[in-house]
Order: sequence, then structure tokens, then C-alpha cells
Amino acid sequence: QHVVARSPLSGRAFGSTAAVRSGNASSYVEEMKAAWMADPTSVHSSWNEYFMELKTKGEDGSSLAKGDETDPETVQAIASDHIKMLLLVRSYQVRGHYMCKLDPLGINDANL
Repeated sequence: QHVVARSPLSGRAFGSTAAVRSGNASSYVEEMKAAWMADPTSVHSSWNEYFMELKTKGEDGSSLAKGDETDPETVQAIASDHIKMLLLVRSYQVRGHYMCKLDPLGINDANL
């Protein structure tokens, strides 16, 4: 069983605690934890639940930024997905204008 943390802004769930512990999300989580420690009501209720769960398990949360999960297959899968996403975004940047309608009023085809 793992705790699913949700972003306070978008409400989207982080897939697992491993996703929260690694990458760019770790600094965000550290900020959320610091805010929670100062005032638990200052963060979204999902973050409050997440940090309370860590507290009941006896974890201090210091491992959040360390990225405990260093399984090479997991790292490879994440890197592969990231590269695929970058390629998809780049293809829209380069070829997206072919799909758009540059003359939405049909002026170029008008019979004047």
C-alpha cells in the first residue's frame, strides 16, 4: 500500500511515493512539508493526509528528496517515456502548422 499525494494546484495524483521522491517534484514536496510543519491547515487536505501518513509510519520525510528508488529498469523506463514526450512536443512544434487552418474564413477560396 502506498500513499497517493495530490498536487494542491491541479489535484492530479502523483503515481506513487517514488514519483514524489524523485525529479523536480522533490523540491516542491519539501516546500509543502515545510509549510505543513508550520501550519497543517496551510496546505491542501491531500498533502495533510500524505504527511500524516508518513508521520504515522515513523518516516520523517527526509528521504523524500533522496530518491530511494534507483532500480535501473525503472530509471530507464522513466527516461524513455520522457524522451518520447519530448519528441512528441517537438513534432508538434515543427509540423503543427500543417494541421492548422490558416484561412478560417475561406477568403483565399472565395469567388470574388
